[in-house]
Amino acid sequence: MFLWVLVVFALQTNFERFDRDRSGKIDPNELREALMSLGFAVSPVVLDLLVSKFDKTGGKNKAIEYDNFIEYVFLGLVFNLLLFFFDK
Repeated sequence: MFLWVLVVFALQTNFERFDRDRSGKIDPNELREALMSLGFAVSPVVLDLLVSKFDKTGGKNKAIEYDNFIEYVFLGLVFNLLLFFFDK
């Protein structure tokens, strides 16, 4: 249980680090900065596609909210774990 608390705290801390305007959402500019800090240069078209994909309003808000961020991070972790275990 304690491990999950640490994981969620780390995710919240990273989300807040990228949410520069403290809106509770990550917009395309903030996502671009986040990805650049991780070493990924992404075109504006790809940024718009990513935000649209992860925006629970279907791209209307043009931003990723915290709950969607958590959801997709966990889905990514589960997917990678499945690949790891079944790729043998």
